[in-house]
Amino acid sequence: MLILSIAWLGLLWFSFGIGNAILHQLQGNSFERVGDRFIISIWLGIIIISIVLLTVSLFLPLSSIFSLVTILFISLVAVFYKKSIILNELKNIRSNSSLFSILIVSGIILSIGAFVSRRVVWYDTGLYHFQAIRWLSQFGVVPGLALLHHRFGFTSSWFALAAPFNLGIFESHLTTLTGGFILLITTLHFLIGTKRIWHNQAYFEDWFIVIAFFLGIGFSVWMGMPISPSPDLPVMLLTLTIAWLFIKLEKSPTIFSTFSISDVRLIPLVLSTGAVTFKVSSLALLLFSLIFYIVNKTQKIKYFIVGSLLSFVTILPLLAVNSVTSGCPLYPSSLACLELPWSLKYEQLKQISSSISSWAKWTGSPPENANSWNWIWTWLTSDKLYFLNRQTALLIILSVILVLVYQFVPKKSDLVNQNKMLIFLGVGGTIYFMSTAPTLRFGLGYLLILPSFFLGLICYDLSSKTIIMIIGIFGLLISLEGSYSYYDVHSFGQNLMLVSLLLTFILLIFRLNIPLKILIILPILTLASLSVATYLVSNQNYLGEHQTDIFGFLPPPLISDTSIISRKINDVTYFNPEKGDQCWALALPCTPEQPANIQLRLPKLGFSKGFIHQAIN
Repeated sequence: MLILSIAWLGLLWFSFGIGNAILHQLQGNSFERVGDRFIISIWLGIIIISIVLLTVSLFLPLSSIFSLVTILFISLVAVFYKKSIILNELKNIRSNSSLFSILIVSGIILSIGAFVSRRVVWYDTGLYHFQAIRWLSQFGVVPGLALLHHRFGFTSSWFALAAPFNLGIFESHLTTLTGGFILLITTLHFLIGTKRIWHNQAYFEDWFIVIAFFLGIGFSVWMGMPISPSPDLPVMLLTLTIAWLFIKLEKSPTIFSTFSISDVRLIPLVLSTGAVTFKVSSLALLLFSLIFYIVNKTQKIKYFIVGSLLSFVTILPLLAVNSVTSGCPLYPSSLACLELPWSLKYEQLKQISSSISSWAKWTGSPPENANSWNWIWTWLTSDKLYFLNRQTALLIILSVILVLVYQFVPKKSDLVNQNKMLIFLGVGGTIYFMSTAPTLRFGLGYLLILPSFFLGLICYDLSSKTIIMIIGIFGLLISLEGSYSYYDVHSFGQNLMLVSLLLTFILLIFRLNIPLKILIILPILTLASLSVATYLVSNQNYLGEHQTDIFGFLPPPLISDTSIISRKINDVTYFNPEKGDQCWALALPCTPEQPANIQLRLPKLGFSKGFIHQAIN
């Protein structure tokens, strides 16, 4: 836990400096509140760091030392370029911070560190996440890696960010670092909005983001997403953050539209390109952000070209890496695939794309009578998360209806008309998600936009200390209880949650004038106590795969004792897990597949130089 906390503080420091320089270059001073500028700066900075590391991996392995030097270099460039502005912004943050707020943030960092200091059980991490991270750490981008295992073609700058932290004594111990960090950023944003609501200083976008994160954090923690390096979590939270920016920027569209090309409306576009480098399926989010950038411009064609070029340049490292690993810039799409010695065949790509879509719709192999629409009933009734799917679908339908009804309510119609781009993002994103790969974690960001918008319309006129206290404490406890459900300690988590809720409502009844500090401390102490209790329970009953270590120097490592089988195809020696399809932290090159007709690209230099199709004599 200690190392996680130190690493997060370092990432916060560097990403803020880099992101704040970019923010002010994009007229970021138009955001009048310090907290908003802080959050946007962190997101911009972490995206730039991830993309730069992904670019570096094309030429060099992402070792810890070299990656640190790279981050230091771009930080120094940012500070040199915008030194006075960054220093002034740090002074603003300091003047808006108190000893109490510093203690609260410290408590949150330690609590989240405790929460994610457990052995990873996320299936895809064992399947390919960590192996992809390890390849980047030790060798950088390897040509033809997708021939060894088709999932290694799913490149992500999020993996590049994690790679420097998985070498030496830290290898496989810090796999939850990136998931915990993004949970930390989101929690800070949630608390900033909560504080404004409490002091009656909230705008409509504050209500939107508090509700969106209230729902989003609950879903993601229930599913265990932060306890993994999965790119699904940052994409989901980044989608909600971009939606929040849509609301902020639409409040004064005429002012923002008079800026130069590099104005604040470029920020959602930059963030969405970052989401694409995290996961290429975010291309729809990029399209919506591009439309948002040009919608109020007078010279739409000019700004469309500018926005498109900026987007292309930003995602170019991803396209290059995909081309090196699989031969296809938009892998697993066969669009624009190159004729390279390691390029996957069209039939392979078609099968991979089809299997991803089918699995998302049917949670397994489709039946014989499967067609383009009859998966919907199965999605609502038979999936292991079917109750979440049903609730989510019902919430979306109700939200669409009620948002349309609110079009005719005088006080609310202005907000509905003003935020039509947000509604377009929610509706369009949901349609895109449902028509491609409707697994809840893939499209949760889109799915939560309309419900959060509708609930925000209600709460905007009903803000009170009682409401925010109930939302904050209840949401935290529900999220935590969900995490216990995920780890099969149902009764313990539920009983502790009920006791905490009972105490909370007793306080509400008898002391509605409780000081804000006490109300903030209460959920943090609850989180800390639940983390300690989880530690005790998990070590008593689940010493194996659910191992937890919140007091140690390092979190527990990934599973590394799985039996393996050594195989050889032509001149390639690789390892298969003896049981199942998860390699976890097994030695490279490990793959659950049994590749055929491949060989080393440069046999004398080993597999680090990549793989190609077997030469036909």
